[in-house]
Amino acid sequence: MDPEKCLDELGGKNIWILKWFLLISFMKSLPCVFSMYSFQFTGVKPDSFHCALPPNVSRESMIPKERTGDKWEFSSCNQFQSQDNSTIIPCQNGYNYTMKYFTSSIVTEWDLVCDRAILNALATSSFFVMSFFGAIISCSIADRFGRKVVLITAFMCLNLCEFAQTYITSIYVLIVFKLLAGIFQQGCFISGFTMTIELFSLRNRSNACLADTFSWTFSSFILIIYIYFIRDWRNYFFWTSITMLPFCLVFYHLPESIRWMMAKDQTKNAQILLKTATLYSNPPLPEKTFENYDKYKRKQESEKLPHYNVLHIFRETLLLRYQLINSFVWFTTAMTYYGVQVKVVEIGNPFLNFFLSSLVEIPANILCFPIANKYGRKITIGLTNFLVGFSLFMGYILWKYLDSPWPAIIVFLVGKMLNTGIFNLIFMHVSEFFPTTLRTTAVGMSSSCARIGASFGAMIFQITLYHDSIAFVIVIGCCLLTGVLVFCLPETYRKKMPTSIEEIKQWVAHKPIISFH
Repeated sequence: MDPEKCLDELGGKNIWILKWFLLISFMKSLPCVFSMYSFQFTGVKPDSFHCALPPNVSRESMIPKERTGDKWEFSSCNQFQSQDNSTIIPCQNGYNYTMKYFTSSIVTEWDLVCDRAILNALATSSFFVMSFFGAIISCSIADRFGRKVVLITAFMCLNLCEFAQTYITSIYVLIVFKLLAGIFQQGCFISGFTMTIELFSLRNRSNACLADTFSWTFSSFILIIYIYFIRDWRNYFFWTSITMLPFCLVFYHLPESIRWMMAKDQTKNAQILLKTATLYSNPPLPEKTFENYDKYKRKQESEKLPHYNVLHIFRETLLLRYQLINSFVWFTTAMTYYGVQVKVVEIGNPFLNFFLSSLVEIPANILCFPIANKYGRKITIGLTNFLVGFSLFMGYILWKYLDSPWPAIIVFLVGKMLNTGIFNLIFMHVSEFFPTTLRTTAVGMSSSCARIGASFGAMIFQITLYHDSIAFVIVIGCCLLTGVLVFCLPETYRKKMPTSIEEIKQWVAHKPIISFH
């Protein structure tokens, strides 16, 4: 009873497999999208603000002017001590805010402007930083105790953190819950992604990855609906967390990963799940599919799959090199993805631009896997990184020197589309060249670096407010370097997922460090 052969015979149209694939895909994507993108809307900055003034006091008599570029504008953070005293001091009575698209945010709730603006950035960065640790911790647990237990636990804890933010009365408490949400978000997404991929055989793996990407895109469309109709940040956290309750109904019936059970010598349980899946096959699989169960078990015991842990990645020079390169690839991809996302939303209408940035992911999802299956993973990822760098360069030129923002937005969206394709492929690529019992750990370590990249990308584009070129030079340079480094990784197209480190070494034996195949 080889699980690869059994899953291959079940095919990619088995109702049992497709049912759980669909449920797990949205179970991991919806809460992660709601949590990860929340900072763009719940922490939105006001369009303008100034010191709150006493009644019947004019702004001209109490607010000093400051030079911004070639213009003199009223100060947002300072005021005169009194109408008769021109000493400039910080605002004493709070602020008045003007918001065009939202009714409130954590910025207006707790006056996170001027010298307190760092707290808003801290709330965002704390989520992504803890995602780094959450990915490592949760993925190590998933490789040891199973994908199912991590997915359910992380899903419930993540939504409890989101719901609790509805009633928070302090920015410092909010930051604590952001830290916890960052940990659980990674456990939910990575364990769910691994479960969906391991439902399918080699022949159907690319199609599974393609279909899985749409769960993230459709979750983004659902988020837009929530944001458009719910413009208060507390109501946002309440309704997005309540939406997740129906998924609790499937916890008891949720199946464990068949591949993980076989790797952990739980062949009896794996056989039960495979036999359940065969009941939904048309025509049903013959009983002879399971006749060699005892023979397969003896073979597995004689050739038992090695049980690796995260230390093996650091002990093996080959795996360490791959992991370092792969981590930088993920860092750059996430930095570019979230950086462009933030930039596009800030330029104009946040609802329209977020919708467009989600819409361009559809052609990326459709095209990336067929192209990767034709030309290979490495060539597709490498060349696309060069195109992303070029798109960002052209977008910066258009944004800098044209009055209308739309030419720049369009070019940025092209770069976002290409970058989305890379994001889809690197998830599949890393899961294809690490052995079974290290697969989730490797994805977790890579995703940890992606979380750092996401945090860096969300913040670095704030630099463009003062030095336009710095952020773009950094991001474009990383894209070009990634395009070169990806050719140092192994090509995995049309290769079975490895079960041991020795198999990976056989792949790259007698091959140069940099290769196109």
